[in-house]
Amino acid sequence: HAVVSMSETLRLDLKNEAFVRGGTELAPAWAAGISALVDELKKGESVLRLRYLGAGKDVALAKKRAAAVSKLVQQEWKRRGADYRLEIETTVLK
Repeated sequence: HAVVSMSETLRLDLKNEAFVRGGTELAPAWAAGISALVDELKKGESVLRLRYLGAGKDVALAKKRAAAVSKLVQQEWKRRGADYRLEIETTVLK
């Protein structure tokens, strides 16, 4: 038997402006959007693609920020009853 899984891909593009200056914490306006993002993910099996755009010279900070957002989404996902195994892909672009 072959198993075919249909899943939707949702993309979230992040920029420096989404974070508190110099840190990995999302700015309040962006942090509020995590709940809405999870609402979309719960509508059906999905893959979340986090893309950090414009990392510039500080790729290490961009990677930490992307990881922090991934963790926030996973925490909210689990808190709300994780309907399926959520896959999150992260990419950092200069």
